[in-house]
Amino acid sequence: MNAGEPLVRTLRLVALAAGLVLAGCFVDVSLSDSRLVCSDGDCPRGFECVEERCVPDGQGGADAGDPAADAGDGPIVADGAPPADGAALPDAAPPDAAPLLSCDEQYGGAPAYDLCSEQADSCEFFLLVDPATPCSAHCAAIGGGACITAFNADNTDPTLACDRQKETGCDGANVSQICVCSRSAAAP
Repeated sequence: MNAGEPLVRTLRLVALAAGLVLAGCFVDVSLSDSRLVCSDGDCPRGFECVEERCVPDGQGGADAGDPAADAGDGPIVADGAPPADGAALPDAAPPDAAPLLSCDEQYGGAPAYDLCSEQADSCEFFLLVDPATPCSAHCAAIGGGACITAFNADNTDPTLACDRQKETGCDGANVSQICVCSRSAAAP
């Protein structure tokens, strides 16, 4: 026995073990619900080409390729390529949300309204009312939104109107306050 034989035997045993491990692993792919194009007439095993489309063997009956039977399925596409006729693929994304009203549009009618900040989903604004009324009422009555929270505000100095003081919550009734209300979608 020469010096390299133990290494060769070890490598053979490792290769044999790897082969045995890999022999137990397989990938099971089901194409039964797929929509494959077969313009050349070739389909995977277990499928047949019917009107340039691979369908499971025995299911290429009278309605295979019938537009009425395929309604709603969209264009048949091979490998993610666009349809050959240049038609656009259908938009699979959910419909876009309606644009939101600006805070000025939605709440600008509040008494002594002064916009403090406009966020993606809320409006924060100063208002001055007499008698004291909670922001929950103002959000709903003036702009049709929901109150998120409210703060006391200073009505003695217009430059301080948007400075938050104590948080009072939606049901706290104040004469001068900052309301934080939800934004609503613009009417179509």
